Amino acid sequence: MDAYSQGVQGSPFIPTEAGTDDGEPVTRVPPRPAFYFKAHRARWGIIDGQVLPILGKMALRAGVNGVTSSRGAFRTAKAKSDASERGWRIIPLDCVPPAHGVESYLYTPPGRPDVHLCYTDRCYPGDARIDTDEKMWTEFLAHLVESGAVDPCPPYVLARMLEETRKLLISAQKDARTVPSRQADAARIAEDVATLEAAASTKTAKPVRRRKAAVMEAD
Repeated sequence: MDAYSQGVQGSPFIPTEAGTDDGEPVTRVPPRPAFYFKAHRARWGIIDGQVLPILGKMALRAGVNGVTSSRGAFRTAKAKSDASERGWRIIPLDCVPPAHGVESYLYTPPGRPDVHLCYTDRCYPGDARIDTDEKMWTEFLAHLVESGAVDPCPPYVLARMLEETRKLLISAQKDARTVPSRQADAARIAEDVATLEAAASTKTAKPVRRRKAAVMEAD
């Protein structure tokens, strides 16, 4: 009997390679936890000629920001309560424009249950790159305001944005007199000022209601 035949016998092994059902390699995007979008009344920007919310994210990761998990299910009551106390509003997963034809703004690419992206993001087989459909993203943000999921930009925030943008415009116009490349910047900022002025003209600032303050003194 030769040395080979005396060795431990086994079964044929064919390694399983990561891929999708159609044979394409999976995306190489690094793992990303599930999340909820959240909006804050003080966070706004100008996108495609509109005043739209700048969203944050509440990551669904056990042990982070009050999120816990039990048997694979997340417990988010404390995390949502803490976010609310800091002025954030959690955006429900199903708050998407009907015309976009999706049920949730969250999705996982084929073969990568550890990657969670917004439906406006695009990833590619075998690649770590992520692109965003800017038009769809803008429509999503506008839908949040139109549907009432996010309150419109408060007047005092518009006023602050308008003041800051006017200062930027003055600076850009001054630079444009001697630096031709700044002319395009000045034109863009002028459009932002016009957008903010139009939005501010339909809003009236409403200050916080005053309440009588009580002071407790020790005897």
